[in-house]
Order: sequence, then structure tokens, then C-alpha cells
Amino acid sequence: MANKNPFISHSVVVFLKLGGSLITDKTRAYTARHEVIARLAGEVRQALDAAPDLRLVVGHGSGSFGHWAARP
Repeated sequence: MANKNPFISHSVVVFLKLGGSLITDKTRAYTARHEVIARLAGEVRQALDAAPDLRLVVGHGSGSFGHWAARP
């Protein structure tokens, strides 16, 4: 019997983690690297355009936001 649940699929789910040191400047507190984030967003868009059925989950590290906040 075929699965009729639209939330369950047999396709692969890809998890893409954007590391905190990639998307932030860890030498300066609370500093996002906007140009890098914009480039990565474009690359993700290209991937989704090329593979519309791609099931993608994007996560990220805390970078200069979490590491500076955690300092004593």
C-alpha cells in the first residue's frame, strides 16, 4: 500500500550547517558577515532551483554572538 501521508517521504533530507565562524567574525563581538550570508543564500537558492524536490534543513552555529556572550 502506498504512503498517502504528504509529510512522510522516502527521499533524503539534507542538513546544511553554516558554521558560526563562517557567517560571523569571531574576532569581534556580535558581528555578522553579511556578504558571506548573502552569497550562501544565493548558493542555496541555486541548489533548490536545480533540485526542486530537495528537502533541505539549514542550521547555523552561534559564532561571535554565542562565544562572546559566553565569555566570563
